[in-house]
Amino acid sequence: MNEKISTEYPHIGAYRDMKPEIDAAIKKVKFLLGYQKTYFAAQRDLRVALRRMTNDALIEKMQAEKNTVFLDEIKKSTPHKATIEKLIGDIDLFEAENKKLLSAIIKNGRLDSKEFAVIYPYLYTLAEDNTSHDRIPAELTLFFGEKTKEKCLLSSVDEYAIFYYLLIKIKAKGRYAFAYPHLADDLVVCIENSANMPMKGRMEFYLEAGDYYLTSCQRDKAMACYKKAALTAKENGDVEGSAYAMQKYYRANQSFPEPMQIKPNVEEIQAEYGKYAPIVLQGINAPTFKVDPIEFTENFAEKYQAVMWKVEAEIDKTRDLNSVYQRWNLMEKYFAEINTPWRCPKAMNPGMMFD
Repeated sequence: MNEKISTEYPHIGAYRDMKPEIDAAIKKVKFLLGYQKTYFAAQRDLRVALRRMTNDALIEKMQAEKNTVFLDEIKKSTPHKATIEKLIGDIDLFEAENKKLLSAIIKNGRLDSKEFAVIYPYLYTLAEDNTSHDRIPAELTLFFGEKTKEKCLLSSVDEYAIFYYLLIKIKAKGRYAFAYPHLADDLVVCIENSANMPMKGRMEFYLEAGDYYLTSCQRDKAMACYKKAALTAKENGDVEGSAYAMQKYYRANQSFPEPMQIKPNVEEIQAEYGKYAPIVLQGINAPTFKVDPIEFTENFAEKYQAVMWKVEAEIDKTRDLNSVYQRWNLMEKYFAEINTPWRCPKAMNPGMMFD
């Protein structure tokens, strides 16, 4: 990629040019990394490997204990010591470039379509490589949620669809995913207004939007997206993909109060999906997960957002409320303050264990 971009984003070039070199180096020492997929998880494992291969006391101990697994790892690792040392440094720099890139976007407050065409593949990498390790500062993530549509000057609905997909990938794994259902709304509009979007991408975007709606207690919208994903997959000849989308559809259906649930016709499903029908039936037969019926009342999603902002602010203040039960206690407290009594999943599902 040799696209020229605005000097407003001086870090994109370094970020872009480092990635292939890091990927190539990781391949050389892949035997050390196991299942790790992100750059920063790889960095952590490489640091461990480097400490092990340079710790003479540990090596002597393992030799005395005849720990063949450890000694075999050292034998494989030692010839790559220089590669590992450089790779750790490169990934450190890569992380710094990530933050500079995001900070530049925030500072400039805009992207035109040409700049976007260069940056969006790297935003995807940022999402995949950063999210689970909390590498994206909260204020930068919140900027994406609140300002992106107004600030980015994109030229096509396809670009919007891609960008919102990336945002959802970032947000759906974050603490504040509940706060931006408008991202899912906009994504659905993009999908439905884009005639050129590949069918597979269309199906995946519908699924992402559906998953996102669940984070803000909008299960009706989630089910609508899953149904559209299933129809899109079927239209594309992907019967198995359609079955998995319908499995999500019926799993979400299970949490509705019984009078509001969709009643499946098992015979029709078996006829329609054939050998893939058991996939759909897994969703229909999934254990019922009950939620408070108040969650299906008008404007609950807005109340939920308001409550969750207070809950997260409390967690930021105390820094020790990691238990889901503690979180639910706070939710019950703040719902009560707005005269909206809410029962947590533990109260609605006695005997079920949560972690």
